[in-house]
Amino acid sequence: MAKAPLIISLADYETRKPEITAQLIESAKTSGFFYVKDHGIPQATIAAMHATGKRFFHQPAQEKDKLPKVIWEDVELVGYERNDVADGTIREALFTKADGYHPEMDAAWPKESLLPGFKEAMVSFQKLVPPIAKKIVGCLALGLGFPEGFFEKTMDERDPDNHTLMLFQYYNEMKGLRVKGDTNRITAHTDETLITLLFNEPTSTGLEIAMGKDGKAVTSDTTAGQSMVDKWQPSPPIPGCIIVNIGDTMQYWSDGELLSNFHRVRCPRPDEHQGVTGDTYGCYQVDSWTPCPPIPGCFTVNIGDPLQYWSNGVLPSNYHRVRCPRPGEYQGDRYSMLASQMLRTRVAPGVLRYHVQPAEPSF
Repeated sequence: MAKAPLIISLADYETRKPEITAQLIESAKTSGFFYVKDHGIPQATIAAMHATGKRFFHQPAQEKDKLPKVIWEDVELVGYERNDVADGTIREALFTKADGYHPEMDAAWPKESLLPGFKEAMVSFQKLVPPIAKKIVGCLALGLGFPEGFFEKTMDERDPDNHTLMLFQYYNEMKGLRVKGDTNRITAHTDETLITLLFNEPTSTGLEIAMGKDGKAVTSDTTAGQSMVDKWQPSPPIPGCIIVNIGDTMQYWSDGELLSNFHRVRCPRPDEHQGVTGDTYGCYQVDSWTPCPPIPGCFTVNIGDPLQYWSNGVLPSNYHRVRCPRPGEYQGDRYSMLASQMLRTRVAPGVLRYHVQPAEPSF
């Protein structure tokens, strides 16, 4: 059974690193969530970030819809989206990337004439977060027996394989709405990230963590009308703290030692804050594709969906892809042979040809 998240201080980081590492590993293994304090970002700076975010969300819908949504390598990486959840509940989100990733991304911001200073403020805040994330993943690496920089090398936000982003979420005011008690703003899910850092407002309650039974077995909030989780643990904001959770990628890389736990955001109940101006959440999600090049004398093995199902999720069938070669990489023919173990073994050899025209680098 999962445990409640620990509150972990990053004060005196260098001298307390072994202690911090032990605390992070304990909470990452038993809860998948933890609170981090003494992280170095003043609460006033976080509050100013939320106020800046609301400037965007309080615009007319037609202005927000003008913001382009950039699809990058089949992923909707940056832009604005709106979802009507239920009973009048609305979730809006703004996805942003660090400057310098790609010109198309750098242009996907609200116009300066509409929101003066918006991009500058958001980019400035986003630069404050990576040092915190690197301390956390550095300790997690040490706790798993890896070099301290093992995970950090995947966190270069200008690397084309890196999908780290800043996500700003906004939920509408609830006063006057008749919302069912079991309505969620976001249903039960895990994050497809390395880690996620959540900066929420003091009034932004509703985050809950799967505690009972086996949280890893949750696929939805209910099955046949019955909850699949014995208990959901509320994880309200704590002044001066960031909420951090382990993502699916970290769970895979730790061979399941660190828990990417299911969580949800439920609608506020009548006796809770209803959001006079709406609630905002700022999330920094660290994510990256990891290259798996050939190793002489080795072949690559991956778990398939049936084995994930048969193992009740203990053995993950992870997402993977084969991308086109970039300028400067090998441009010739590539040959691969695979053997898919199903009901019987099938060998499917094939030659992949890439006809590459000289072109300017795309990034």
